[in-house]
Amino acid sequence: MSIGTTHLQNRQTQKRRLLAASALGLSGCLWGTGFLFGKFAMQEMTVSENVAFRFVTGALVLIPVAIRYWKPYRGKELGLLLLASVIGFPVQFLIQFQGLQLTTVSHASLIVGALPVLLALSSAIFLHERLHGLEWIALGLSAAGAVLIALSTKQTGSGPRSSLHGDFLVLISMFAAVAMILCSKRLIASHGALAITATTIMLGTAFLLVWVEVAQPLRFHFSALVLGDRRQPRVCWLRLERIYSGIGDYPTCRRRKLGCS
Repeated sequence: MSIGTTHLQNRQTQKRRLLAASALGLSGCLWGTGFLFGKFAMQEMTVSENVAFRFVTGALVLIPVAIRYWKPYRGKELGLLLLASVIGFPVQFLIQFQGLQLTTVSHASLIVGALPVLLALSSAIFLHERLHGLEWIALGLSAAGAVLIALSTKQTGSGPRSSLHGDFLVLISMFAAVAMILCSKRLIASHGALAITATTIMLGTAFLLVWVEVAQPLRFHFSALVLGDRRQPRVCWLRLERIYSGIGDYPTCRRRKLGCS
């Protein structure tokens, strides 16, 4: 192999690593916005409704992706896919947003900083991946900094307050996130990242809706619009507008009985 070919391969490898790091950084930024907007939305809806409507929207958008990259899942792959779908979405996000409801956005965001460390430890144990000493130091410092900031935060004023219960639930959800990522990692090699992302979100949304309807039924159903429910059409549209805009006084809505069946 010539020196020129080796140099070209090294440059391509560096570009792929830069692209991967940029994608992970961008996804982390977008993930963080979920806490802020989720906190606003929970002024108008329950945790179950918040999570359910988010993933229904995402699942609908990803249907073309799932169809385009579909490959059959057999045997162990199917088991990993179902496990990642259940743990990664109903389990992780219901626990996580229940914790967010009980604590502050800042505390929840800082606790999420423990995810890279948990993921690195898990990948070393289960996937036999190895990190260099400098990478372990960076992860350790990141986690330690998040912990110190969280512990040093003082509760002052009359604003939102954190709680140990809420912080603990957010931390537990991080273990579910790690399990989902490890399961997905094994499937990406044979099915691709886009296919796994779309399929797990769609399956997870289906499991989520079943659980929500059994445990805490939604107060608004899209079937009221699809089937032409004439009982309270104006109220249904008002409710839908409030759900997605995140504005309004939810206690007042309850007093006026502005729910939809």
